[in-house]
Amino acid sequence: MKLIILGGDVRLRYTADRLSRKYEVYTYGQSDRDMLPDGKCDAAVLGIPASRDGININAPLCDEPMPLSLLTALLKPHGIVIGGMITPAVKNFCAKNEFFCEDHYADEAVMLRNAVPSAEGALAVGINATPIQMLGQKVLILGFGRIASQLALYLTAMGCEVTVAARSREKRAKARMSGCHAVGFDALCNTLPEVTLIYNTVPCAVIGESELSAFDSEAVYIELASEWGIDKTAMKNYDGKARIIRAGGLPSRTAPVTAGEIIADCVEEILETYIDKISNCDKERGGNREP
Repeated sequence: MKLIILGGDVRLRYTADRLSRKYEVYTYGQSDRDMLPDGKCDAAVLGIPASRDGININAPLCDEPMPLSLLTALLKPHGIVIGGMITPAVKNFCAKNEFFCEDHYADEAVMLRNAVPSAEGALAVGINATPIQMLGQKVLILGFGRIASQLALYLTAMGCEVTVAARSREKRAKARMSGCHAVGFDALCNTLPEVTLIYNTVPCAVIGESELSAFDSEAVYIELASEWGIDKTAMKNYDGKARIIRAGGLPSRTAPVTAGEIIADCVEEILETYIDKISNCDKERGGNREP
């Protein structure tokens, strides 16, 4: 099977390395590693996100825009497009061109495995951002999903006093079972003055003006979510001294080899499920699939 890795960040370099052990792999949009294939490919692997604007492939390492239409030139009929955080625009493009489309970032196993390098990276950011030792430090985690629960595990193991803010009673119960304190978001104004390190994993605004004004002047807020957890107007008007750090996409920066291999494992599983589908499409077309 012939694959093309299109765009993506440094993670996809290691995805390509892993997949090349089993498949014929080419890359485009990875700078000095680019090598286009002779003929068309069976599948294309895109980054996370696959596209930011629904027009171009996400290719931060490429100097020129990489239009989605490039897929039609590189893929065989009924080719497979595999990417992360695939938007409706990309899905519509694939449907229009009769490409199969799969989102590797929607795979629960990928999300769980990614939580480990994400939490490790978040821990490193926190250690480097605060002037005091982690042992005994009071930490607040907003949300208690995959990354937050793994991060809480690391922080409590280091002797931090961890409080988790979560909406659901179930999540708060799980946080307490993990050795953390737990509160609802309605208690943040009382909790925030007591903590020096804050991690947000909730991809929507949970911190407003009143909560932001409750930050300790020496506090560090680390944003891990894809969307800001602080209300934009509140952040614009904030004149306090707390340090605010954006730290999204940590696996690609702190553990790109691991993150790339996680993607590769998922891509391989997806490709295995499509072998029969491709074969059936070829038979329906009379075996005239391009070489």
